[in-house]
Amino acid sequence: GYIGTAVQLKHQSVAHKDKRGVKRPADEDVRVGDAVPAIIDREAWAAVQSVNQKAGARYAHRSAPQKRLFQGILVCADCGAILSGLGFPMTYKGKRSVSVAYRCGSYHATCGSVCSKHKIREQGLKQVVLGHIRRLAERIALDERSMLEALLSRLVGGEAASKAEKARERRTLKTRLLQLDGLTTKLYEDHVAGSLAGDGFTETLARYEAERLDKEQRLTLLEQSTQEKAAKLADIKSWMRLIREKASIEDVDRELLDALIERIEVGESCMVNGEKSQDIRILFKFVGYMGGEMDG
Repeated sequence: GYIGTAVQLKHQSVAHKDKRGVKRPADEDVRVGDAVPAIIDREAWAAVQSVNQKAGARYAHRSAPQKRLFQGILVCADCGAILSGLGFPMTYKGKRSVSVAYRCGSYHATCGSVCSKHKIREQGLKQVVLGHIRRLAERIALDERSMLEALLSRLVGGEAASKAEKARERRTLKTRLLQLDGLTTKLYEDHVAGSLAGDGFTETLARYEAERLDKEQRLTLLEQSTQEKAAKLADIKSWMRLIREKASIEDVDRELLDALIERIEVGESCMVNGEKSQDIRILFKFVGYMGGEMDG
């Protein structure tokens, strides 16, 4: 070692016939002093170990870094990079705290050579999100049914066919499939009885089979569409219910953000009529974009 001590028997075999090595407990190591030439003297070694122990003690009880509230949700409106969260220590009325702000990841990673800061403070961004949640809650309260139908229409691709029309088509398809089953059975009976020649039997059977496959595929698509629509309707209702429940909250948490929002696009701040302004575009799930400005 550095001070001339040889450390032996740090590992041992698992078993007589198993040569894999496992590490032994450190207090069972065999140490032989002055076995090899020392690189440094014992006093220097002891001093270094003392420094290492003190440094380890300082960090022993520190918790792991916490994920910033908006981390991964904020996107630079100009270059598309994810914004990085940074904490800035501050003292207010004798109390120490951390002010969190976000900056463009491209700007942060390249020290400003790519893109610009797009800096936005977390506290101000919370207020923007809360304001949009309240406005959505007001829209839902005014005409929940109309908003629900509009969102569902957007999600299912704006299909023109109504629920009643699709139900009628499903009934027609099922009726025809039952008829084809009966016709196919009769076809086989006629063929066995000898009243239908081989070529006629083959051609008619192929025609029935082709029609049956076509009808079954269309029926499957209609039923999948109905199931998908029901699932999306349940998702939208749950989302709208959450909006109503959170209409009067004063703060947001990560769980709420993940439930309501896809992403938030942050523009660069600028001066408008002598005042600082910044474009913020929030992409809400189901609803789409809601935009606005954040003054600061």
